[in-house]
Amino acid sequence: MGLTYGELSLFGYLRKIERLGPVSMFDQIRDEHYYKCVDELALKIKRFFVCYAVNRHKTTILPPSYHYDI
Repeated sequence: MGLTYGELSLFGYLRKIERLGPVSMFDQIRDEHYYKCVDELALKIKRFFVCYAVNRHKTTILPPSYHYDI
């Protein structure tokens, strides 16, 4: 995905705990952390939210085999 574990941890924390969206996340990270290029930061945040949206259904929907109780 092109993100380090530290960035994933930070983005996940801001999304889940702080309940921030892409724009407010960008503003907070830009103010608190130093990035060489804000375009790079914007691209990383966009990539994070695209991959999150693509994989979001996997956390809520399980195949029937996982629901089967023996």
